[in-house]
Amino acid sequence: MHLVTLRMDRLYDVQKDPFSRNLTRTLISFDSNGKRYLSVSVEGSPKLEAGQTITFALQQPENWQTVRGMLIHETGEMCIRSPLLYLWSVFLTAFVALICFMQLRFDHPHLVAPFLVACGLLVGAFAYGGYRALHLSRLLQQGQPTTHA
Repeated sequence: MHLVTLRMDRLYDVQKDPFSRNLTRTLISFDSNGKRYLSVSVEGSPKLEAGQTITFALQQPENWQTVRGMLIHETGEMCIRSPLLYLWSVFLTAFVALICFMQLRFDHPHLVAPFLVACGLLVGAFAYGGYRALHLSRLLQQGQPTTHA
């Protein structure tokens, strides 16, 4: 994860991403130090103003299409995917798996092992996503950028 801290000199456009479906994503365009950043997609609906200092977390260096989160220093607002979303997904998956397991155990016992493996992989994927979201929030809170743009 690469952290980039910059000051938004001019804010052009802030709008809800029309293709984000059920997730809330916002597209922002701004200038910083004479460089223009267009259609940067971030989680949530941040309250942005020109002149704010922001730390962005990029998955790949200098690739602004891989923004995973951001922190607005003046307000302390953090825009990342919530770790609680993943936690609820783990619990919901485990609950549904338990109900299905009870039915499979009696009707189709030969399908129990593949079913448990599939459920375990799904729960593991959600748990890993939650771990990464929690790690990202801690990384942004520390505020130790690796790059200043």
